Amino acid sequence: MDFNSDLEGLDYDLMVRDIRNKYNLQDGRIAINQVFTSNFIRKGNEYLQACIDYKKIWFASNTGGNEDFFNKVMNSNSNLSLIRTEDKKDWTTLDFIENQDDFIYQTKKQCALVEYTSTSRGNQNFDLPQHLKRSASANKARKDNYSALMLANWGYKCYNDIMSQPQILEIPTFSPIMIT
Repeated sequence: MDFNSDLEGLDYDLMVRDIRNKYNLQDGRIAINQVFTSNFIRKGNEYLQACIDYKKIWFASNTGGNEDFFNKVMNSNSNLSLIRTEDKKDWTTLDFIENQDDFIYQTKKQCALVEYTSTSRGNQNFDLPQHLKRSASANKARKDNYSALMLANWGYKCYNDIMSQPQILEIPTFSPIMIT
């Protein structure tokens, strides 16, 4: 389904209402197409910043930092077959926990590195500082997890906007007939 996040006001409301009527889990019509315009990137980054500032997004702490929680997670019945790929065939629950803790740490680190800049023309940019972007090493700073978090947060916002609309069932009021 086409989703134009550049729309605002009544146009956005009408588009969301139209998508709500098209959304159908049984038919598999559940995906929206997001075009990466500069306006969308600005809105997505600003919305992520607002969600972090107003504590709508919380980052988990290290699982090993709390013994009771660690034991609870270790004893849970997690379906590890969902994550076992070629390079992770022999993973245990502990390996999975350590991997998730690392993902969260890296995401927090990347969020802290991203800085907001504005040009004299008013163009806004959310990117890594120049001195970090110039590094050519294998350990150079990245913002992949930050971008994934921004997209997930924006997708969640769009989903909530769509699902908050009442679904309107269109009932035809005119049935044409042919008289011979």
